[in-house]
Amino acid sequence: MCHKTQIVHRDIKPPNIMVRTDGRGVLLDLGIARCLEMTTLTVGGWLGTAGYLSPEQARGERNLTTKSDVYSLGVTAYEAVVGDHPFGRDQALMVRAMRSPAVPSGAPCSRTTGSLISSMMEPFPAMRPMPREIVSALVAEGD
Repeated sequence: MCHKTQIVHRDIKPPNIMVRTDGRGVLLDLGIARCLEMTTLTVGGWLGTAGYLSPEQARGERNLTTKSDVYSLGVTAYEAVVGDHPFGRDQALMVRAMRSPAVPSGAPCSRTTGSLISSMMEPFPAMRPMPREIVSALVAEGD
């Protein structure tokens, strides 16, 4: 819903996702969210949680898009499926990575879902799927 309303959350991580009794996820803590249609007043440094920041967010780029949240959600999904962080929460390693980490073949998800999660963590925002593409792929997969 955030991306439909042009809001970038900027702090997607496991503690900020609550699963309702019907199994649907709810994104919490919009404290540092930013509406894409508004000018930001935030200056300096980066906002968010190290280990979940997209590379562009960690570099302090100001004009973040929904693709930054896609990256953070990919890290969160990887951690949920694999049971470990793809980069050991090393933000410097995440920024320097030239390709996304692959979901191990023994992970409890389909190969298609594993590939989707990996694509969400592409180092270059233009290579990451759009939120609607992620939803469509998951609905088609049935995961």
